[in-house]
Amino acid sequence: VRPLGEVAEIASGGTPSKGRDDFWKGNIPWVSPKDMKSAVIADSEDHISEAALSGSATRLIKAGSLLLVVRSGILARTIPVGVAGRDLTINQDIKALMPSKKLESRFLAYFLELREPYLLEKVTRGATVHKLDTPVVKSLPIPLPPLDEQKRIVAVLDGAFRELSQSRANIETNAAEARELFAEALRRTFEIEAVNWPKRTLMGVCREFGRGKSRHRPRNDPRLYGGPYPFIQTGDISRADHLLTNFSQTYSEMGLQQSKMWPSGTVCIAIVGATIGETAVITFDACFPDSVIGMTLDQNLANAEYVEFMLGYYKDDLKEAGKGSARDNINLGTFEHRGFPLPDLEIQNDTVQRLKKIAGYIDQVSSLYDENVVLLDTLRQSLLQKAFSGELA
Repeated sequence: VRPLGEVAEIASGGTPSKGRDDFWKGNIPWVSPKDMKSAVIADSEDHISEAALSGSATRLIKAGSLLLVVRSGILARTIPVGVAGRDLTINQDIKALMPSKKLESRFLAYFLELREPYLLEKVTRGATVHKLDTPVVKSLPIPLPPLDEQKRIVAVLDGAFRELSQSRANIETNAAEARELFAEALRRTFEIEAVNWPKRTLMGVCREFGRGKSRHRPRNDPRLYGGPYPFIQTGDISRADHLLTNFSQTYSEMGLQQSKMWPSGTVCIAIVGATIGETAVITFDACFPDSVIGMTLDQNLANAEYVEFMLGYYKDDLKEAGKGSARDNINLGTFEHRGFPLPDLEIQNDTVQRLKKIAGYIDQVSSLYDENVVLLDTLRQSLLQKAFSGELA
């Protein structure tokens, strides 16, 4: 076991002058953290010229060197590592570890992956940018078996991880196919089955149809919040899955007085911003702001869950209708004269049950996907642990 700094030279990068156009018209990769997305780094978004190489602090890093991100916001959750697949340059947010003849670069890469939890603990955290200090990297103890053994370990891990990657790809394919199954079910319902269904406006099947209220200014007045009344925001709607079952903010008595309480079962649609077109059915009485339209349906005419599924299918059309020269938005006028397929209640109820059954199957597949991903990640860490403790056969 030796300190990493004794068996690898550590080099810094740099940024050529942005004021020199000729520095940025070459074909030499200039790698920054945004390029660190694979195990082998052979290219980058930005490239520099030979003139930039000789006229700046950056230097040529030889193929086979290990690239390690040491300064970036991403260090809050992961330590990107990659082997240089060709001669290249790096910016000052990356260190190049150039192994001695006693150290195989891929062996080092796998070792750093194993030690990622330790390195994350050593990251110095700033408001937006985090830093891994060079002395931490240099002092990291690394086991140093003979070079042939290092190469054997790398070959075994490469083979095992290829199989893990294939397994992950297979379960991702299954999850994607499950999601596509639901999209196809919506398409068949609202493009094919609904062809002969009567069309009505949503206003025509609602007991109440309107925007939420939040009259008080400023909106962030703390006196409005912290009471017993649920206050739904567009982010809550976006995070919901068909039914909105929880909330993150509440109104006080003062908040309720300047707003409006909508009943459980109301269909909500976000009408501005990044969440435009997102929908959910609230499962409790709640207030919401004027960035949300509420639809309290006449239960003799329309099923709220049917309407939510339907609006989900037409989301892209509604977003397109809301496009404007400034901020995109959907408004009450978007729905005023638009007809939607609204068959009799029995057909709506049957449609909801069928779609919920498919959604339930997809939830099961998604849960299985999550469990399998965790299992694969655990297995990968177990193999790394065995490799660097001399237990890998």
